[in-house]
Amino acid sequence: MSCLLSINFMLLVCVLVFISWQDILFRVIPHGSLLLLLIIMLPLAVMQQIYPNFIAAISILFVGYLLFCFNVIGGGDVKLMALLSLLLSDSSLAAFLFMTACIGGLIAIAGLIFFNRATRLQGIPYGVAISLAFVLTLPFNTPL
Repeated sequence: MSCLLSINFMLLVCVLVFISWQDILFRVIPHGSLLLLLIIMLPLAVMQQIYPNFIAAISILFVGYLLFCFNVIGGGDVKLMALLSLLLSDSSLAAFLFMTACIGGLIAIAGLIFFNRATRLQGIPYGVAISLAFVLTLPFNTPL
């Protein structure tokens, strides 16, 4: 079971790297990538006996929709955060959101320093921060 868990985690990381790459290049997180991520996450949840954190996912979708309406964050970023939050316990979710904000802040500062004009015009590829924060948080997740 441990080998299957490792393989599934590596697949998850590969899809998150692909999503991050798409976000960097096009500032879009396609639905197909999120669906593939969901398909990979289901066996991972079953193998680790994790119950989906629906309350967290719905809360993130609600708050994220409000932020999306005010052009603060992209819709794909909101969906990605909500999808990834399904696998996290409440304590891990808090760490995930904090790490996402910190990593996103670092990316924003780096973008303004090195790519000032492009960052101001296109925004920040926040999918990178979300993916990295999730990969760093998941190994320390405790089942719900």
